[in-house]
Amino acid sequence: MDRRRKKAQKRREEYNKAVKHKMESAADLADKYSKVYEMTGKTAGSAGRRLTSTAQKKMLYQIGAIFTHTVILVLLIALVFLPFRKNLKDIWQKYFSETVPEFISSALTDDFVGSDNVDSNVHFNSIQQPDINCSYAKLTSDGIDSKIYFGLTEEALLEGVCQISTTSLPGLGKPVMVYGYNSTYLYEIENITEGDIIKITTNYGVYSYSVGFTGSFDKETEPPYNLDADEEMLIICTDYPFNEYKTEFSETYCVIAKKVSGPVVEY
Repeated sequence: MDRRRKKAQKRREEYNKAVKHKMESAADLADKYSKVYEMTGKTAGSAGRRLTSTAQKKMLYQIGAIFTHTVILVLLIALVFLPFRKNLKDIWQKYFSETVPEFISSALTDDFVGSDNVDSNVHFNSIQQPDINCSYAKLTSDGIDSKIYFGLTEEALLEGVCQISTTSLPGLGKPVMVYGYNSTYLYEIENITEGDIIKITTNYGVYSYSVGFTGSFDKETEPPYNLDADEEMLIICTDYPFNEYKTEFSETYCVIAKKVSGPVVEY
């Protein structure tokens, strides 16, 4: 009996040792795997950061390339189209001038047929009221030779000077006001002096005006002319100062000339 008990006890001891060994082996294996997973996570995080940095660099490169190509394209367009325009300031004034056109229209017409009548009166019914954007007269003086378009429009300002449509036609005994760019058709306006003669030629008569005033004034102050006056005078206006690229002009330069000859329009 003692021998059997000893054998049974020995088997239990051997069994307990085997179980303990297996448990220790499992614990060691779990510890190894946890270390492996920890190292793998660190490696993956480092790789992710490297990928993010590479993507950011690639995006910055693409943005820089797009910006460079855009600048080059704009410069090429400017080099191609600018030589076809008469004057860079003409473009500036067309798109950035504070002068607000009275009308927006794209069609220009030319009904001007010069007359040599200087003193024979004409009847009002024989005069045809010009349409907007219609070239009905011509403005001439030393240094100025331009068509006069009726109504202030963007298109007409590129082809001549514009008469403000709320002012009178020549010969009606009221002020006649025109406006133009000082970089194109009124480029020589600063050379006009008191006593000079300015002419307006229409299809019903030739009108001469003697210059009595030249100068600039602040747009916020009272102008040196009266558009409601019962006296015929020619008022030519442009932006001031001259030869400056600006979006806004605080002053206006004008020439005021009184009528000295030309047919009277009778009612």
